[in-house]
Amino acid sequence: MRVLVEVFATLRERLGWSLKSVEFSCDEVTLEDLLKSVKDLHDLLINDLGGDLSSLLENYLVFINGIHAQFRGGLRAVLRDNDKVSIFPPVAGGVLDTFLTEKQITVLRLKAQGLTVEDIARILGVSKSNVYSLLRSARKVFEKSLRTVKVYNELMNNVRLVVRRGTSINDLIKILISEADNHNIKIPLPTYELVVRLIKDTYGCVDLISNVINCDLTLNLDSINGVNIIKS
Repeated sequence: MRVLVEVFATLRERLGWSLKSVEFSCDEVTLEDLLKSVKDLHDLLINDLGGDLSSLLENYLVFINGIHAQFRGGLRAVLRDNDKVSIFPPVAGGVLDTFLTEKQITVLRLKAQGLTVEDIARILGVSKSNVYSLLRSARKVFEKSLRTVKVYNELMNNVRLVVRRGTSINDLIKILISEADNHNIKIPLPTYELVVRLIKDTYGCVDLISNVINCDLTLNLDSINGVNIIKS
């Protein structure tokens, strides 16, 4: 029997191939058997996953004839003659807790890998119109989420400030306190604790000798949490 393995995006660059045909003398094998039989792919995955394939489907998108491998039995999924396994590398973001459906996330991840709608439809075994529909509905969710955040910020008096590198620590504190006062936001910390918080939350960005910040910073102010300082 023969099984096709196709890899995408950065996997192609790292492996030096995109499609491989794997021959077996038996009538069926598992997904795990297939991966172990393709040595360079197996070694790469094992290295990326810390020596264990068990977390493969949590980190990679794997499809068997267009169906996500988790719905076919995971690593124990049975493969037969002329089956095709498609593997996509991880996309930044990890486990997602959003208003998007699993199908929408899958399509968005594939799109983020640079695939065309035609490619995605072929891999998932659906029509192009179905892919377009999922992309449109995901966009609507995104736009609704933005409107929700806007309303929340307005109700909570949320303020977002960007402070550029080179700004003195004293000026940053003045800007922070001034904006908080202008929007009636109470910061439950004295000045010295704000400086400590700044150093702690932006490790490596504060030069106490020169009294300046060395990174662009985003300051989020709201009436519930006070201030949150992050690297831009």
